[in-house]
Amino acid sequence: MMAAHNRLVDLMPDTKLAALLCSRLCHDVISPVGAVNNGIEILEDEEEPAIREEAVKLLSVSAREAVAKLQFYRLAFGFSGGPDTRIPVRDVHRLVAGLFEFSKAELVWPDGPGSPHDLPKDAAKVLALLLSIALAAMPRGGTIAVRGAGGDDWEYRVSGRGRVVFDEAATNALAGRIALDDVTPRDVPYYMARLLADELGAALALERASEDQVELAFSAA
Repeated sequence: MMAAHNRLVDLMPDTKLAALLCSRLCHDVISPVGAVNNGIEILEDEEEPAIREEAVKLLSVSAREAVAKLQFYRLAFGFSGGPDTRIPVRDVHRLVAGLFEFSKAELVWPDGPGSPHDLPKDAAKVLALLLSIALAAMPRGGTIAVRGAGGDDWEYRVSGRGRVVFDEAATNALAGRIALDDVTPRDVPYYMARLLADELGAALALERASEDQVELAFSAA
């Protein structure tokens, strides 16, 4: 009985992290999914052609947003990419661009679509998470630029310009100065980015977080 209890205790951190990830995913996806439901209800009850047309537009946009977010989180939090241990940078760019399509920020990634490079799967996850972190820090929009290259000695910089909101909890989670018990669903991308970077032995730093600028750096050790 004691051995079984100890195994349960060992599993608790994994269970807590899984619960946090699920909460964050549900929080971000519930809005477009709810909009899809609203659109369906309008189509069921409304006969006015103009209103039905607007409902169809709502369904289309909301469904695409839900798919974009689910595909992104499959990369950032899941086991995407099948059995391969590396992910093409162009795939990371494509999924991140899908996320930005439904935000107020502009993504500038000059070499992303045509990049011949790939990244270790966990490095790709960290890069995706850093872009979502920069996006979350700029809820009113702005420009987020990516510079760098993949391969064996990957090195990336994510730079955001706009009105930036980056509080102490986010800073501590990204720096690894927070216990899992204190992590909230809002903080989980920061915590995950640090956790994965540490497992890779990679360098990850929040180099700047001012009122109008955020700079994140990520590179192989």
